[in-house]
Amino acid sequence: MATRIRTHLLLHTLHGLETPHSSWSVSAWQPRVDVYEMADAIVILVEAPGLETDNLKLHFEPGELIVEGFRTRPQLPDAARAALVEIHYGVFKRQFVLPANADGEGIAATYDAGILQITVPRRPAPAPIVIPIL
Repeated sequence: MATRIRTHLLLHTLHGLETPHSSWSVSAWQPRVDVYEMADAIVILVEAPGLETDNLKLHFEPGELIVEGFRTRPQLPDAARAALVEIHYGVFKRQFVLPANADGEGIAATYDAGILQITVPRRPAPAPIVIPIL
């Protein structure tokens, strides 16, 4: 049976996110994600165009991976008046519950063309132990 990964949206929480800009505020936006499970790894794709890698942060604790980030609103002239606003800016946080065999030390992440790809390897399952009955 495939391990199910549950995702939790944590809105309006920062829990340890270091904010280098005092103007950072909590936002309800969440980047879209795809999660793929394979026998030897879990791959998480986070759609995050317009972010700088310095504004992305990954945390791993046994059983949990947290992705946090911040997208900066571009500077516009003071006279600019919004006619349509669809792009989300500000802080986001996504939390993923991982299986017990997730190998936190082997996690790799790359960011290319607006997609953050996180690969979480799985440790091999231990061989069953046969216990003799005396």
